[in-house]
Formats: sequence, structure tokens, C-alpha cells
Amino acid sequence: MPRKSKKPKPFSAAETSKRTLQFDERDLLGQLTANEGSTLWLGSYTASEIEHTLGRWGILPGFRRSGLDQFIIRIEPFEQFDQTLRIYCYAATPENLIAEARIREERFTPEVKMSETFSDKELIVLALEWLLMQNPFASFTPERPRLPGQNHPGLGQARRVTQSFMALCKKRRLAGILNFPQFFHNAYLYRDHFHFYDPARQANILALYRDLSPMHLAGMSWAIESGGVRIKSSGEKFTWISAAQLLPMHEAIKNYFASDGYRQRVQEDIEKQKYFLDETNLNIARQNPAK
Repeated sequence: MPRKSKKPKPFSAAETSKRTLQFDERDLLGQLTANEGSTLWLGSYTASEIEHTLGRWGILPGFRRSGLDQFIIRIEPFEQFDQTLRIYCYAATPENLIAEARIREERFTPEVKMSETFSDKELIVLALEWLLMQNPFASFTPERPRLPGQNHPGLGQARRVTQSFMALCKKRRLAGILNFPQFFHNAYLYRDHFHFYDPARQANILALYRDLSPMHLAGMSWAIESGGVRIKSSGEKFTWISAAQLLPMHEAIKNYFASDGYRQRVQEDIEKQKYFLDETNLNIARQNPAK
């Protein structure tokens, strides 16, 4: 889930999803000790502690089920004061990179106040600056085609990784997870647990999916990325723009997304937003990029 803010996974409008992520942070982070130092991830965790925890949570075993093994975990500097967590397979070389994460704690201060109660809170969140998971030794298939932004197939561990970030938030008393989805499919795949702060953007992914169905998700995302989707009211090309998407853990954020005002604005915008597929400008060759 790449973030393009500095600069580099929503419910239906009718009801809140009843599907929830179940976890116990003691299972995930119980082995982590609070250390200090610039070489530690988030100032607290060593590479060996992270490896042990990822194993206990099932993420590394999940990687192994994809045929990967002999993991090498590195905490590497990225720009000033930032760090990147990288996981390699077999050798610590760029072509063997299977996972990469840049996260940080920061205050969420929306530019526009949609809710006085929500916006006046001092809310520190876990911001996902960059998240990559890939199998550099696998090939795309018709069943699992390339998605925009992908160089290699994914590893199918998004749910477990999201659970691990939720556990980290709970341990560090953070208000939630902040994400800026770079592509339409990123936002749609995480719609059950992440919600756009702006109700118009929440309506956006639901209206796009409604109007572009029954095209498969990869086709929708490629159609948007290649300029093949237009706004029905104006005929203008639709362009996906990244925006703040939150997985709420603090009651103030949960209440905001569950409020009648937020839900009503989402529903109103779904009805206003209409899109259509422009076949003349659509890059058909990229809709099923299995190669």
C-alpha cells in the first residue's frame, strides 16, 4: 500500500461490515522488548526480535508456503531520521527483496474538518509510508494478473500484516492506521477495515466498482490507470488521487465513521457519482497483463 504524500488495504454505504480482524497483541508482540537506539526499528525492536515475532504470527510461514525461505531481515536508513524494514530471501540483494515497510508514528491533522469532535482530538496514528510484498521468483498468471504498481506477484499475506500493524498500534496506544492508497485496487481491497476520512472519497471506490462491474478488479484498476474511465456528468477523464484512509482503533475515529452524518454523506455521493468505460481511450492490452 504505497503512500504518495511525502513523497513516495470502507464498508458499504448501507451498513458497517461485520467482518473484523481478530488478534491478541500478546501473541504477536509479547516477545518484543522495549530497547532504545537509532539502529532499532521504531526505536524499539531489533531485527532478530522482528523475525521471531513474524514467525509467531504466521507471516514468515506464509512466505514459506509460497516457496520462499532463508529470510534476511535488515533495518536500513531511509532519508533523514527514517528507516526501512526490508526482508530478503536467500541473499540481501535487490532482486531477492520480498517485503519492505516504512512506517512512522505521526499526528493525523486533516486539512478539512468533517467533524469537530473527531478533528479536535490529539490523534497519533501509525502511518504507512510504504508497504511492499512480492515474490520475485513467481510469474503472473491469467488467474492472478499484474496489477498497477506491481513488478512481481504478491504474497497473499496482507491480512496477517494488517493484523500485526493493529497489534502494534494497540501496544503503542495509537489511534489507528493511516494509509494513502496509490491505486484504486489498494483502496478497494482494504475497504472492509479502512475508511476514507473524506466521505466523498469513500463513495468514490464504491461508485467506481458499481459502474465498472462486471469487469474484474485488475481490469478496473488498469482501466483507471490508463485513462479509460470517464465521469458521466462531464465526460472528463477520471484520475485516481491518493487520499487519507484510516483503520480506526480510537473511539473518536470509530464513532466518526459510524456516525449518521458520515454515512449519509457517503450514500449521497454514491448516488451523485457516475462513471463509464471509454473504450476508445482504454488500453485494452493492459487489462489482462499476465505476462
